[in-house]
Amino acid sequence: MERGVAKRDGAAAQWFEGRGQWIAPQQSVQVFADTLSASGFEVARVWHTTAHLTHRADRHASGFVAIIQLDGETMLTTGAQAEPIRLEPGTCTLVALSDHFELRSRAPAARMEISSDRMQASPALSRSIRVVDESGYRAALIATVNAALSSAVSPQDAAFADFRIAIEHLLAASFQEPPPPVRPSRQETLVNEALGMIRREARDPRLSVGVLARRLNVSERTLRRALSQRGTSVRAEIARERARSARDLLARAAPQSSEDLRSIASSTGYTSVRWMRESLRRHATTGTEPGHGSTNVGARIGEDPAGR
Repeated sequence: MERGVAKRDGAAAQWFEGRGQWIAPQQSVQVFADTLSASGFEVARVWHTTAHLTHRADRHASGFVAIIQLDGETMLTTGAQAEPIRLEPGTCTLVALSDHFELRSRAPAARMEISSDRMQASPALSRSIRVVDESGYRAALIATVNAALSSAVSPQDAAFADFRIAIEHLLAASFQEPPPPVRPSRQETLVNEALGMIRREARDPRLSVGVLARRLNVSERTLRRALSQRGTSVRAEIARERARSARDLLARAAPQSSEDLRSIASSTGYTSVRWMRESLRRHATTGTEPGHGSTNVGARIGEDPAGR
């Protein structure tokens, strides 16, 4: 366990060698670090100036080292990859401890290194090297390691074995393959496209089952069947969307006259105030929706003296 490591040049080179990494000869380097280590396990937070570090292959070594770039850029070269990999902040990289690899940074860089000799047991860590740029578990892993390195956690603690298990599990989770995206069926796609078109065009009084089917390039029967399996219909969705639009507009506009009501009815797809009023009553809701106050707007429209 080392906290507050601060070394330069020869002392820095010796410190890196103690961790199995060699600095190119005659290279001036400065390092600041914190580490926690036990047999076959280490977590380290390292910052150093420009450096070229080499980890030599050891076919007898087991496990992996995870490298999480925190700041700056580092080029990683391994025996398992034909081309160098650019490590940018947020990148997680997994390298077999038995592999030869080199880390080159042309400017100061910071990273987190987590090595374990028993991580190879996890199916998630089966390849010699993998890179994951985004993972929610990566953030949890970084936060856990930072908290441990900034606290009194010690390898001599009775609970340190549990801490190690937690880190190894978070590391495995960080490198899990994301599940393949579930593609919607053709029918689900049709339903989603139909509902989207209804939301966009319900204010057009000409919108109907036939119009919608033609625009979606399907038969009316196919469209009806798809919506019915979702427990609804084209007519019901058009009516519901028009009622929602009218309810929202009435709540915002607070109409004062019959002309105001006719304007709202026309702009939301109704051919008359009477039709709008009946639709709002059929689709009346109770309670309060966010941002709209009472949603029982139909009751507040009042009777149009002209009966329209």
